[in-house]
Order: sequence, then C-alpha cells, then structure tokens
Amino acid sequence: MIKYILFLSAAIMVFSSCSNESTEQLSAKDIFNKAVALYKEEEFTKAITEFNNLSYIAAGTEFEDQSKFYLAMCYYKTEKYLQAADAFDQLIKTNAGSDLVPDASYYKALSYYKMSPRFPLDQTYAIQAIGDFQIFIDYFPSHTMVKDAVEKIMELRRKLGQKEYSNAITYMKMDYYKSATVYFQYVMDRYYDTEWAEKAHAGKVESLYERHKWDDFDKEVAKFKSKYSESELIAKVDALVVKSGPQRKSDAEDALEAEKLKALQK
Repeated sequence: MIKYILFLSAAIMVFSSCSNESTEQLSAKDIFNKAVALYKEEEFTKAITEFNNLSYIAAGTEFEDQSKFYLAMCYYKTEKYLQAADAFDQLIKTNAGSDLVPDASYYKALSYYKMSPRFPLDQTYAIQAIGDFQIFIDYFPSHTMVKDAVEKIMELRRKLGQKEYSNAITYMKMDYYKSATVYFQYVMDRYYDTEWAEKAHAGKVESLYERHKWDDFDKEVAKFKSKYSESELIAKVDALVVKSGPQRKSDAEDALEAEKLKALQK
C-alpha cells in the first residue's frame, strides 16, 4: 500500500512538472497570436480572458500596446463601453509613444459617445465625449477619423442644446418666466451653432413679453429679426409685438395710477 501511494505521488509530480513546463513554453507571442485569432473569430469574451492573461507577461515587450488596444476593442465590440473607455485611456497614459494612441484616442471618445442617452436624460457622457473628441482633433488633426469626430461633436451639441431648450420650455409652462429667460439665453450663448439657438432666441422674446420687460423685449425683437431675417419664427415674434400694444398701454395706465396714488399719500 505504501509503495502504491509513493508511486502515485511520483506520478502526480511528474504530470505537474510536465504541465508547468507546457505552460511556461507559451510565450507572450504565442498567447498574443491565440488572443488575436479569437478576436478575429469574434470570440470576444474568450479573447478578453487571453488579453488579460497577456497583460501580466507582455509588459515591456513588443506586444504590450497591441494587447491593450485589442483588449479595449474587445470591450468595445461587446458594448462594454465604460470598460472600453477605461482600457483605451490606460493605453494612452501608459504607452504614450505607441502608434496606436491616435486610434485609442478616437475610440475612447467614441465609447463615451455610445453611452450618451436620448436628450431628456443625463448627458454627462455626451459632455465627456465632446471633450475627448476635441482632444483627438487637436492632437491628431490629420487622422482619417477627424471628419467623423467633428460631425459627432456637432450631433452631441445639438442634443445638449435641445435638452437645455426643453428645460426653458418647461419653465415657460410653469410660468417661471425669469428662469426661462435665463435658460433661453444660455442656449443662445452656449449652442449658438445649432438650430436651438434660433428657437431659444424666439423663446426669450416670448419670455420677456410675459414678464412685461418692454425695453428688453424691443431690443431682442430687433436682434432676432436682424439675425434670423428668413426665420419661420418671425411671424410668431411679430404676433407678440402686436399683442404687446394693448398690454403696454395697460401697463402705462397702471403705472400712472400708481404714481397718482403715491402722490396723494405724501
């Protein structure tokens, strides 16, 4: 019995030794090639495991930056965009001299772009994407994806402008006209290059009408007509100007009565 146990133990040690020797024979290149093959076969989950294993032994090798890029792309392909953005960022920060940094910079921004929801929802990721796309454009102006980055920035800016404009409209519906004026002005200032700036300007005119701020109202009407002379919203603005006539007269009469009452109280 003792001889059998000793034989079994020796056999296990030999098998273990062979197994370790087999594992050690897998070089960084072997693991990298295996992981890339899985990536090309769209076995992204399996590829992620291999690229993560490779990260421990590829440091300082020719495969380090490529492994990080492929890992990030695996996350991107499986729609794990936050993990993808973090992985691309890791490559950018730790392998700044790599030829893959420009592509990583673009895909980092694109990952945040993919996480940006519809306009009524929180737009933190949209703001992050705009910033990262702009960094990509500034640092790599000759990259083939710059045009796409510019278009996506504009798309995101339209979404943000729409969100702020909808906030202003909400305040108008709640009769919080002063707050609405502030939000309309914000859209005009911040998203001046989108269609929402024109709508916001017309909205500001209406909010000033509701507040009876006639001097400011007249100024904004003049500015709107000068800037958007072909706008379909001019008819709406003109209608407010017509409606303001009787209201101005009523306000002037009320002011006169208030002055008379004030004089009598002295």
